[in-house]
Amino acid sequence: MRKVMASLVALVASAVTANAGPINYNEAVSGDLPTSGFPLPTFVLDVGTNTVRGNFGWVDSTGSVVDFDSFAFLVQPGQRITSANVQLVDAQGDLIGSIWNYRSGSANYETGTLLEVLNAISPGTFAFTSTPNGAGLYNISHRQINGFLPFPITANYVFTFNVAAVPEPLSIVVFGGLLAAGGLAVRRRAKATA
Repeated sequence: MRKVMASLVALVASAVTANAGPINYNEAVSGDLPTSGFPLPTFVLDVGTNTVRGNFGWVDSTGSVVDFDSFAFLVQPGQRITSANVQLVDAQGDLIGSIWNYRSGSANYETGTLLEVLNAISPGTFAFTSTPNGAGLYNISHRQINGFLPFPITANYVFTFNVAAVPEPLSIVVFGGLLAAGGLAVRRRAKATA
């Protein structure tokens, strides 16, 4: 019986993987994210609250781009994004808008299946409507800034991705329990006839 229980515990434990922990990327500390790229910097999300912080802006009234930010992220097998949002705060206190594309299936700028167009206005927090999302590769590409004079326009953002482990199907545990019970019954019968 002990061997059967030990085998069952080992089976369940082998399905659980150790996590490195959620990411907390900050452009001010870890370096600027690119406007575009092939491939984009890719973050591996983990169970918990994952954040990507940065800032973007325009330099003058002609629309010359100084800094748009784009990145990719991987949701690992056995995990899913339960909710996500972007918080936008204009550095000068002005009203600005920002448009980001959220895509799946690629770590390259503006490729993959479009899941959602995020229209954010500062100050504010805007939830993704396309979550939950399962394991896979996704990218966020910054598309447009809508601002009001005076230039330059700069804003800070925080993307938050809440990730949870996907529970193993109960059927695996039930099947393991049935096997253990069947093995125990066979063993008892063998002892009774001996």
